[in-house]
Amino acid sequence: MVMVCYDAAFEPEVMEALESAGITHWSGFKRLVGKGSGTPRMDDATWPGFNNAIFALCEADAAARLGELLAEFKRQGKLKGAHAFCWEASILT
Repeated sequence: MVMVCYDAAFEPEVMEALESAGITHWSGFKRLVGKGSGTPRMDDATWPGFNNAIFALCEADAAARLGELLAEFKRQGKLKGAHAFCWEASILT
């Protein structure tokens, strides 16, 4: 399982990375608010902006490829404020 949290402004770059990694099935969550290591993103006048998140159940090699692509986008300055997380998951039903 991989989860990517990212600034909503970078949606096209995240979609490009998913496609390039071969991840075609995912679920997305829009307009997330909260605070990570930077300033809060609360989608209001005081703390503008919001994030989106993608969850995808995929093989470990696809998750690793996605991480590599996102890291490369960040190095190139094409992606900011994105974080990817990966963990093992099983289908229960």
